[in-house]
Amino acid sequence: MDNKKFTPQQILNEAYDEDNGAINIQTQWNWGNWVETDIWNTAWGISKVSQDYSLFHWLWTYDVPATQWLIEEDWVETQASTRVTSVDSQLQVSSWATSWDTAYIESKRHPRYQPNRWHLYSTAWFMPNPTDTWIRRLGLMHDWDAWAYFELTDWILYAVIKNDWIERVKEVIDLSLAWITIADLQYWTLYDIQFQWRWVWDYFFYVNQVLVYKTSFLGANIETTIFNPAMSASYYSENTDWTEVAMRFWCVDITSEWGTREWLTYLSVANATPKIVSNVNTPAIIIRIADTLNTIKNTRDVLALRITWSSDQKSFMKAFVTRDATAITWASFIQARDWSWVDYDVSATAIDTAKCQLLWNVRTQQDNNSIVDLPSSNLDFPLIHWDYLIITMHRENETWDAWVVVTVELWEEI
Repeated sequence: MDNKKFTPQQILNEAYDEDNGAINIQTQWNWGNWVETDIWNTAWGISKVSQDYSLFHWLWTYDVPATQWLIEEDWVETQASTRVTSVDSQLQVSSWATSWDTAYIESKRHPRYQPNRWHLYSTAWFMPNPTDTWIRRLGLMHDWDAWAYFELTDWILYAVIKNDWIERVKEVIDLSLAWITIADLQYWTLYDIQFQWRWVWDYFFYVNQVLVYKTSFLGANIETTIFNPAMSASYYSENTDWTEVAMRFWCVDITSEWGTREWLTYLSVANATPKIVSNVNTPAIIIRIADTLNTIKNTRDVLALRITWSSDQKSFMKAFVTRDATAITWASFIQARDWSWVDYDVSATAIDTAKCQLLWNVRTQQDNNSIVDLPSSNLDFPLIHWDYLIITMHRENETWDAWVVVTVELWEEI
């Protein structure tokens, strides 16, 4: 064999002894000189298999559910939005009526970056009523400090990276690379952002699956590109005059190359001593997801798994979720454990159900233990910062109080 690189199959072909049907491998060979390989192949030159994993995806066929999405109008959170709605099976984000009117939506899931794996954000966008005086954004955003998105302002499309509210990149995208013009953005167009966040890796922006911009962070920074890459799928519309500005989106997906759902830790919280409940919605236990831990903003999600309760008589259990702390009377929260985002309370005396969303209402069939599987068992029900999960009980019998013990089981991201 002459002095050049060979694939493993070529090596085996060369070593085959036709006379006796044996394979003779010469131990003095330097495999580093013979085998052609790189990070995409194994040491034997075999391509590595990529099994991509969707960390989060959504369609807005019927509505924009508050259990999965946060909505803000003029930067005030609301659950009854007229600006963020489902129209013709699409998400419509509109800003209108007054100058500097805004609408913003972000997923409650914060898909966590998994090191050494590519992440890909994908969506489809079109504008039913283009104007010239607005700002529109779509991409990966988080209210506080992380942004990687497309921005369309005054008919100029930009690639933007922000970190801790500092604009690291804002570059004009040359749409001719994708064989389209600005006018074509009035029709359905595909948008993708791909990145491998290993502290300083680059971001790639695609329009209609064509690379239209690449950052140049690698080898050029002494700081991280983005401090916290657990960013939500987000959309933003801002109006700067009296004309309605609308944009529509068909679907969204955030996928991790070779990724899986992992690094979750089990947590359970209970009222250790029985609580007396009557014939009203008495809070038996309340779970609160903290906004910060050690002054760091929380972007780690908690998944509700199961509720187990026992009662000395037939009773009804209801589960509510709210983000309004004023809905709860006389609560004193305790941290579930030192490094946990989860706090809980067993002392609250009442809740204002008008400020809460009812998840379900269950009746015990007999005077003993009952188990209820939360929607998250199959539908991935997330709890995030400022969320309250409230479990209430009330007796079926009108003549005496019921004694109940409730346990809530959770998965907490670490």
